[in-house]
Amino acid sequence: MSTYMDTDSAITAMTNLGITEFAATLFVDLNTHGISNVTEISARTNIARTSVYRALDELKENNLVRYDGQNRTHYRAKEYSNLEALVRVREKRVEELNNSLPELFGYFLNLAGTNNNTMSIKYFEGQDGLNKAMINTLDTKGIYRIYELNHLHDVVDLDLAEHIRREMIRRNQTSHQITNIRRHEGITNVKGFAGKHWFMRYVDRRHLPIDIEIAIYNDIVAIYDYSGESFCIEIQSEQLARMQRGIFDYIWKTARKFKFIDEQGAAVLEK
Repeated sequence: MSTYMDTDSAITAMTNLGITEFAATLFVDLNTHGISNVTEISARTNIARTSVYRALDELKENNLVRYDGQNRTHYRAKEYSNLEALVRVREKRVEELNNSLPELFGYFLNLAGTNNNTMSIKYFEGQDGLNKAMINTLDTKGIYRIYELNHLHDVVDLDLAEHIRREMIRRNQTSHQITNIRRHEGITNVKGFAGKHWFMRYVDRRHLPIDIEIAIYNDIVAIYDYSGESFCIEIQSEQLARMQRGIFDYIWKTARKFKFIDEQGAAVLEK
């Protein structure tokens, strides 16, 4: 199986590791052309010299570039295997974020008893309750974020699931899903949903086990449990939702992208 990646994809992959685009471009350039000075790098990359210096400092901080011997005007790329250290940093950060979730939930739940002006909690039980909770998500303004455990049609009736997808298109809503599932089969007959209003990314279960579903939309954090008697808890809190959006978006940036291969939503991980 080919592992070829073009230059643009390589730069994008490095930015997903937390390297700026300028620094990623310089690292690729130095690997391509070898030992160079700032003037040469700037001319080849069309990046201003001041920005080249900043990018080189960033690469040095991440152990990706060094001076050429005693000549402090010329630079050479260090081993590309050093990029692995950036992956370990991201994995550690995701693990720390995941470990903090129970305490965060506990903190904000405790606030409910002392600050009712900023938080409210609703409880939905059984299938009728889940249907109502899922319909509530159609009030989403902008992006609907969810850690996926089950497909929508595994949770509610297929007709209702398809209705929600059609309404998301009509209302110009977007769903971002993070999942532990490596491959997805087609699940919908709603054309124009997959890849336009629905996007997925993958996180290894070893780093972020998704055993319950958590959705974030507007100022609501919704927790779904499908084991035993299904239920949903909606926590309405601007502060909690803002924090959970930040955590989700951080994980989203480092997660692996899915590529949809048909309009029904079948998807495979991008190479």
